Amino acid sequence: MKVIEKQIYIVGFRKTDNDEWETSGKSYGNLIDAQAAMNELSKETKQQLKLFKFGRAIPVEDEFISGSALGITAAGTNLSDNDNVNHPKHYNSYSFEVVDVIDEVVPNFPSTVSGHIQNAIKYIFRAPFKGNLKQDLEKAAWYLNHAIKLVDRL
Repeated sequence: MKVIEKQIYIVGFRKTDNDEWETSGKSYGNLIDAQAAMNELSKETKQQLKLFKFGRAIPVEDEFISGSALGITAAGTNLSDNDNVNHPKHYNSYSFEVVDVIDEVVPNFPSTVSGHIQNAIKYIFRAPFKGNLKQDLEKAAWYLNHAIKLVDRL
């Protein structure tokens, strides 16, 4: 039997560092939706915001599972070793998954630049494995330079 991991994201908020984190109770099935919700909330409140990631293991009987069983909309998820959707080789060539680095690092950046930081990380980590090292590094540099321009406007 195979086991897959499902990630859930929750936006937390608090007034000061001394306060405990609170949530609205709403959860998001992917990082992009959670970041979008956090960006919207940041426009409405001056409170501190943080993304929390939770995971759970789900046992499955065979290689294909129903997306609805996972709370996602995909018709099916292929769990084979060469899974270019959920675990592409160019993001899995390290002792960790790049998405885990992104999930850990990106929420620490202001929402105005977090997406650009995420893209830069992605291009840096995949560069040695996608076949065009220079182009991926140039893309990473573009996103970092764009983030720097946005930070200068803050």
